[in-house]
Amino acid sequence: METGSACIYSDDDGLTWKSGVPVGYNASEMQPNECQPVATSNTYGWIMMTMRDERNSHHPIWSRSYDAGITWEEAILQTNVTTATCDGSMAAVNITDTINLFVSHPTSTRRENMEVHWSKDMTGAEWSLLARLWPGPAAYSCMAALPSNTVAVLYENGEKESYERITFARVAYSVSQP
Repeated sequence: METGSACIYSDDDGLTWKSGVPVGYNASEMQPNECQPVATSNTYGWIMMTMRDERNSHHPIWSRSYDAGITWEEAILQTNVTTATCDGSMAAVNITDTINLFVSHPTSTRRENMEVHWSKDMTGAEWSLLARLWPGPAAYSCMAALPSNTVAVLYENGEKESYERITFARVAYSVSQP
């Protein structure tokens, strides 16, 4: 079965909905599935989507849309980011007129070691560890930007299994951090 990711959108305040074009990919190289789109500010006007790779590559797949999620660039396997076969979360924050990306996900090839990483460039080419939230079993997460230089992360974790509890964390960042 072919997998893929797309966005649904409304251009009439939610009265009707349409499906955008699925993210383009080469099935022999990657198979996008669960996804999370994140919108940048109106100044930049693009959407970044992070997707789980069903091939168990232990890397997320990313793509960008420059038309509000109707069409997508060719997907890219992010080999500079390691994760379990588990969809992570992403937030985009405008810091001093530059879009910074934050991601949260298990950072091992198994569902464990929940971390938050920060990229100061819009492409996500380089990442720095911002916080290690939980060293043990961990799975899905959801992230949001908060005021006052903080991101929020809601994530699954536990002592023996990834799904024992859901934890909320606030992670502060400083614009002067390397």
